Amino acid sequence: MHVPALCSGFFIIIGFTIVQLKGFKIAGFDKFKDSKKNGIKRKYLRLFGLLTILILFIMILVINSIVVKPYLAEIYFYKGRENLRIAQYHDALPNFEYAKKLDPYNGRILHNLGATYYNMGMFEEVKK
Repeated sequence: MHVPALCSGFFIIIGFTIVQLKGFKIAGFDKFKDSKKNGIKRKYLRLFGLLTILILFIMILVINSIVVKPYLAEIYFYKGRENLRIAQYHDALPNFEYAKKLDPYNGRILHNLGATYYNMGMFEEVKK
């Protein structure tokens, strides 16, 4: 998924740069220098550039929420699970809490967070 995002981001940035430059020249574009068609074409090009930037921004947000955050949550989950395995509960707790922030609906993270609270004697936190 990262290859299409990078490619589209590259071409969107290049396209937007070209559109925003004042006085750019395209072959055959000089014929319509003083006509209304030139202004209309520029207007549509700028609108297209802004629309592509908006789409790129939305793609970045979606990729972050669907791919990056759950992946980081899994990394912190495995770090916490390793600490939980060797009974270092104080080291495991921050990893599980951060993993819960990143992916609050992952049952494995919540289960191990509850087990860590239980082993530390924090029974009020287990109920939450």
